[in-house]
Amino acid sequence: MLKPLGCKSDTAKTYDILQSCIDKKITQKECGVLLGLSTRQIKRKCKLLRNSKGDTNLSHRNTGRSPVNRISEVVRNHVLECCNTIYNDYGPTLVSYEYNRMYGVALAVETTRQIMIAGGAWVAHARKNRRIHNMRERVLCYGEMVQADGTEYDWLGDGNKYVMLVFIDDATSSLLHAVLVKSESSSSYMEALNDYFKKHGRPMCLYTDKHGVFRVNMPSASEDAQTQFARAMEELDIKMIQANSPQAKGRVERANRTLKGRLPKRLKLLGIKTVEDANKYLQDKFIAEYNYNFAVVPSSPINVHRPLEASHNLEQILAIHETRRISKNHTVQYNNQVVQIMDATSNLHKKHAKIITKNNEIMSVLVDGQDVKFRVLKIRPKQSDVACAKMINLAVKQAKEHILAANAQSTFGRGLALLL
Repeated sequence: MLKPLGCKSDTAKTYDILQSCIDKKITQKECGVLLGLSTRQIKRKCKLLRNSKGDTNLSHRNTGRSPVNRISEVVRNHVLECCNTIYNDYGPTLVSYEYNRMYGVALAVETTRQIMIAGGAWVAHARKNRRIHNMRERVLCYGEMVQADGTEYDWLGDGNKYVMLVFIDDATSSLLHAVLVKSESSSSYMEALNDYFKKHGRPMCLYTDKHGVFRVNMPSASEDAQTQFARAMEELDIKMIQANSPQAKGRVERANRTLKGRLPKRLKLLGIKTVEDANKYLQDKFIAEYNYNFAVVPSSPINVHRPLEASHNLEQILAIHETRRISKNHTVQYNNQVVQIMDATSNLHKKHAKIITKNNEIMSVLVDGQDVKFRVLKIRPKQSDVACAKMINLAVKQAKEHILAANAQSTFGRGLALLL
């Protein structure tokens, strides 16, 4: 039985064994067993020995040479310089992406990470043991389910926190719409969806958390109670689902993390300091760049977004609807205002009027589902505060004492003058 000589065999013995293989005294497989090498390496060494012309140096010809794909010291130093200046507090993934985008040098994330660790610009962190959540398969079609969420963060780097409303397609992880707003409210969501519908149409389903915008969280509320946002989605035939945990809507949560890690740094690089400029950059460039990097191909090529119908008046649907009872003089009270309904043809007393407002301005008034003419009367002056009876009695007593003291002083003065 043939026994391997090991990789550290004497050079002369190795030469003799390879020569025996060339002379076909032993097979390449047997030669590999003796030298502890693969058949591929035996073929290479035999070919090298045939062309050596008596040279017994069988070492690899690249021994001692620098690899052709080695990152030059100039690039390494420049990466570290960028990490200490414009890429300060960037992670390896973002440094690799931004360096390639700005300077056209493609660096692997792990290569960038090792450069940063060697230069002291990054500290390796141990992975935490995280709770495992079962993965939910994506829906099949584009527009079948859209995950929506709002995240508060210092997006502009000026110390002021704004809310980013994000809409992510579940089938492709595409960023369908994103906008910076002051707060996560029904009005801000409705304005964001107004732009969304005009660009994409109506999705089949909206997947959200249990924020007060999406559902009534009061324990005393009835089962059929719904928020203004839920009412608008019902009118547009969009199904709403509330997640029981952040992990359930993980795609939009992951998108929020990516946006927090990239967007503020990009805005800082470009010198963008206002919400208006940030939103313009989001719509014009960043959303397309995000989708190019992170969107995936859906299982089905069908786009199930539905167009808006002729009966869908977005201006009215995506607004605040409040119901008020009509008084005898055909007026209703709303938000410290008196709304006069200009309809003298029928008696509307005790009927209900639906007040539709947007940005605290009354857009229209509906009675029995029909638009009616109206005008807003001037705000009534508030009734003056009613004073307490004890305070009134105290004020009268003090006034009397002041008058008596004044009279006594004047009487004393007149008597003194007579004596003199």
